[in-house]
Amino acid sequence: MPAENNMSSPYHYIINEADVIAIKSQDDRLASQELLGERNHQTFDRLMVPGFDRHLMPSHPEKSEPLRKAQKAQMYPFISFEVSDFERFQLLESFENMLQEKAAREWNFGDRIYEERLDSNILRQKLYQALLFDPEIYSQYNSRDDALLLGIYFVNPPGRIIRKKWTCPWKVIPNVENWILHFKENENNLINNVFYDLDYQLVENLHEVVKFMYPNDLSVIMCSQFKVGDHEHNFYRVLKENLTFGIRKSIDAENPNSELWAQFENRTKLLVEVERLNPKNEGAQSNEDPSKVQETETNAEQIQGTIEDHMSGNKETIQTSQHHEETEHLTSTLVPVYGATFTLTLENGLIVKFLTNGNILQTISKSKKQKEGKYFDEIIKEQYTKEDPSEQEKSRLITGKGIFYFMVIFIYEGSVIRYMRDGSIQILYANGNYAFYKKNSGTWITTNNKVF
Repeated sequence: MPAENNMSSPYHYIINEADVIAIKSQDDRLASQELLGERNHQTFDRLMVPGFDRHLMPSHPEKSEPLRKAQKAQMYPFISFEVSDFERFQLLESFENMLQEKAAREWNFGDRIYEERLDSNILRQKLYQALLFDPEIYSQYNSRDDALLLGIYFVNPPGRIIRKKWTCPWKVIPNVENWILHFKENENNLINNVFYDLDYQLVENLHEVVKFMYPNDLSVIMCSQFKVGDHEHNFYRVLKENLTFGIRKSIDAENPNSELWAQFENRTKLLVEVERLNPKNEGAQSNEDPSKVQETETNAEQIQGTIEDHMSGNKETIQTSQHHEETEHLTSTLVPVYGATFTLTLENGLIVKFLTNGNILQTISKSKKQKEGKYFDEIIKEQYTKEDPSEQEKSRLITGKGIFYFMVIFIYEGSVIRYMRDGSIQILYANGNYAFYKKNSGTWITTNNKVF
């Protein structure tokens, strides 16, 4: 928890390592200056999850606490080891019986030696994260301890494929046609007393269809389809040990291609985006007649043969070469050429992007954190260790193969371009040369590896 009330403490924060919300949102505030972590914790405290507020349990315990203790004490004189181990074995056996009854397979939890005690909010976070992958949930009330036994796992059927479907009850005001189709013989929609005043054509019924596939490598493939009105959205993801990756449509409206995303165990994220390298020919769309494209390619081959027969360099050959270049350009715009960019986002905020031309772009993303006060050592550090803005790097670009002309100088392969906070630019060449651009004066200063 934040140590804001004790400014003399050398420890600013004491955070539970299992509390993901506190780790990700420490010191972050909303526009109202409310701590983001507190808001998220309050949200999770209101989530309805199994076991909390006696959800999926009887409203009152079946046995009183003195009766439960008395029944347990009757067994203690007959055991020859620690009571805590006995109670733990009893609990594991209850889990085995529950899962064997529900899942119809043999279970053995005798080798489980790990236990973890979590507070209510952290346990809600763990359950919420597990339920995002839509697993099978089995629960059973244990009257011996007045507790809920909860099992969450992915079913591996004989055919290795499971399909699930969910339809939300009608939530908008229907017209006469929708009333006949969706209300006349549907009890779930008839008992609904709350309707939203929205256009039914935008919402209609909400449908979700999920297909689970279980390959032999113990991974899980999830194919989800969401339907809102006439719009369908597909979402694909794969769970392999502690790696999650999938395919989705590009968020950019101008780029209709799909993209690959992945999230690793150490919270590193990967994004692979596909983009078209050659420009589109507005006059020749992809749905053009294929015979015309073939005719264009045939003409290009004939022109190439003409060029080979006229090597004398006369005027006709030059005109034919120009015609060939125009035809080749037309053909290149008809046949799309695609490339891929790779973006890595590390946990510390470093973003590394590998561009299609071989360049590498690096930048750092840090969230602005506002504090109500500052510690004494922070004030002293800011006073005596102020960093010049010309030395504060904002982003950098590592060039790939080839020679580039940048502003008024040439940049060669393997050079590093540093963009500073004050607008100045530093270029570090692979051979040790150095170039510096001052924004205020607009001048370039270059030195070689001999400092001349």
